[in-house]
Amino acid sequence: MRIGIDIDGTLTEIDKWTLESGKKEGYQIKRYAYEARDIFDLTDIEADYFWNKYFSVLLSDVEVKKDAAQVIHELREKGHKIYLITARSMLDLPKDKKDTLDITKITLDWLKKHNIEYDHLEMSCFNKDVFCIKNKIDIMIEDSPINVIKISKVIPVICMDCSYNRTIVNSNIKRVYNWNQIAEIFK
Repeated sequence: MRIGIDIDGTLTEIDKWTLESGKKEGYQIKRYAYEARDIFDLTDIEADYFWNKYFSVLLSDVEVKKDAAQVIHELREKGHKIYLITARSMLDLPKDKKDTLDITKITLDWLKKHNIEYDHLEMSCFNKDVFCIKNKIDIMIEDSPINVIKISKVIPVICMDCSYNRTIVNSNIKRVYNWNQIAEIFK
């Protein structure tokens, strides 16, 4: 089976990291959302400041979700092909970091540091549903509300539960709360 796996929010503890980083800045949670701008109700200037200060820290220091590396290792041992599919791109970088950061290298270093095995890494993937069809992905593990909805129209999705995706439900979506539940799906 070809298994697609998102990185941020699925492999990483990005929601936890965002809340902790916002707290350091004195921001108050206004609502649970996918973007820091919406979580803290930031102006454009505040959001630019936040990402200029924290973006490179996020990419290199965000925690891996518990048991993710072990479950992925076991899936590969069973013969499954792992496709890491992320929208991470140079476009995400704050303006003053574009010449100093290599988002692909940072991502590769993070994956190695956390022993995340994979067969293919697709960066800058903005249409994951199209990528899944073209690459014959059988199932996708994702957290982004927009991506979960779009991808579930073409293949089954395992939705990693996060505060910002709890209202998404349809028959092609299976909600999980941790990587051990993902392992159970593939037994």
